[in-house]
Amino acid sequence: MYIKLKELNYDEISQVAGLLGFLGDDKNDIRAHRIIYKTFYDTNFLVEFNWSNWDKGRKIINSIDAIKGSDLLTLRMLITIIVKNDRFNEGAFERAIENGTIRLILERVNELKENF
Repeated sequence: MYIKLKELNYDEISQVAGLLGFLGDDKNDIRAHRIIYKTFYDTNFLVEFNWSNWDKGRKIINSIDAIKGSDLLTLRMLITIIVKNDRFNEGAFERAIENGTIRLILERVNELKENF
């Protein structure tokens, strides 16, 4: 699988982990969703790869335990799937926020940040 990614520094990882603060009680906060979405692009968190054919990612994204055990590259790839899928399936990003997938990924990023 071809993967093209930009290395992240500690500040960028911290910025992404800090997005947890935007996931408050209001799961329909469009302003917060836009900030989260934009930050993934601004920090180069997204990865360039053939995301539509990554079958393993489909299994991971549907498993809380798999997300909680994922490394940083896998988390970046999962976020890429969610963001790119939203282009073709409007509302996919919001659903990932509402169902807690984005929160799980960001919590794991926050854990990994401590060892970065």
